[in-house]
Amino acid sequence: VIAQKFKTTSEHLKEQILNQENWQQFVYNDDGAETCRYKTLDVTQELHEMRESPTTHRNYKTSNVLGTMNLKWVVSHSPSRAAKDKADRDRAIEKAKKAVADPSRLKNSGYKSLVKVPKGKGSPTINWEKINEQAKWDGYYVICTNLNISPHDATAIYRKLWQIEDCFRVSKTCLEARPCFVWTDPHIYGHFLSCFISLVIEKYMLYTFKNELGKEEITHEKMLEALRTAEVVYDDINPQVPFYMRLYEVGLFDRMSALFNLEVLNRVENPSALRRKLHLPLTKVVATPT
Repeated sequence: VIAQKFKTTSEHLKEQILNQENWQQFVYNDDGAETCRYKTLDVTQELHEMRESPTTHRNYKTSNVLGTMNLKWVVSHSPSRAAKDKADRDRAIEKAKKAVADPSRLKNSGYKSLVKVPKGKGSPTINWEKINEQAKWDGYYVICTNLNISPHDATAIYRKLWQIEDCFRVSKTCLEARPCFVWTDPHIYGHFLSCFISLVIEKYMLYTFKNELGKEEITHEKMLEALRTAEVVYDDINPQVPFYMRLYEVGLFDRMSALFNLEVLNRVENPSALRRKLHLPLTKVVATPT
């Protein structure tokens, strides 16, 4: 289930998308106002042979057709999306008008496409033909899938894709999965396996937090920062009375400890109490002669 570009497709498909007689499903709010409408189009897509350029080493699509794939395009139209598209275009038109009056502003790509710039002599003008073409597509969105599912289910799946993107973001940014500083296959496998296990644990912790704390804003960054800064240091000034000092302030980590059945640490802890509160093995460190 992926987003589909449709403004540059064939004229036949454009006509089907813009046809107002073939809508199949309508969604209304409690007041009876239409919030969205759907239609499903059966599309056959050609599969072209891919080759690697000998100069750039990039893959490119050839004209050789290897086969076809049957797909479904879920076309939706929303009045609220149409209003947003129109508002965005109106802002771009205002900026384009200012750029026509002052051509030095034409470097901005946000509205440059709405301006006609003559190749020879002459002044730039607003490209009303392109603006009117864009206006026809206000409110439209197309999702492509090869699954035999309803438009509502396809839309629901597509709306959850942000969760996959969020997992990639947390893995790369917060858990530092990339860059990968190992190069043998077993080490690479082990590195990303440990990153995946860390991601699962982190996601579970965040899920538990949100269920317990409700609407309070707890993010990946805040939780991981609390874990990274939760440190204790061994004070060896008096070997006869060993103890550990807590270096972090009372806050999110203490709440995490209580939530996951760990006792909150005091400012000063002796070794046995520290092990008991953190559920560590109660082993004694025996000094060996050298």
